Parts: sequence; structure tokens; C-alpha cells
Amino acid sequence: MAIPLNITSFGVNSDKLGDEYFIYFFSIHSNNMLYLGDGELTHDLSRALKSDDMQFITEELGKLLGDDEFMNYLEMEMVL
Repeated sequence: MAIPLNITSFGVNSDKLGDEYFIYFFSIHSNNMLYLGDGELTHDLSRALKSDDMQFITEELGKLLGDDEFMNYLEMEMVL
């Protein structure tokens, strides 16, 4: 499955100190920023899945991008 059209950007970001990494998805069309939480998407960065291991986070993002069910869920959440 392709990335939903309404997703403007996505990736791995870090806190200001670069100590923890997290996955984000952004849509300029709806001005919607979502973070990957524990099994769900959240608007609250404090509830985002974070790790000090960048490799782990990038591997998780890779898995999500290949998961059709997650891509459908992401598309539905971005429309809200």
C-alpha cells in the first residue's frame, strides 16, 4: 500500500537533546500531527513511543510503512 495522500511528511524525530527518538506523521492539509503511541496514534507527544535506540525506532517505522492495516488506520486518523 502507498502512503496516504494526505500525509505531507513522516519520519523519526528526537527531543531537543537528542536523547529519545519517536515516530511522527504530519498532514499540512488538516494541520494534524500524530505520533506513534503504544499500539495507537496519539496527538500527545508525552504518550508517544520513545526510545534512546534510533535503530529500533527506524525499524518500527519501516514495519509500519509495510503494514496495509496500519496505513488504512493512519489514513482514517489523518482525516479527522
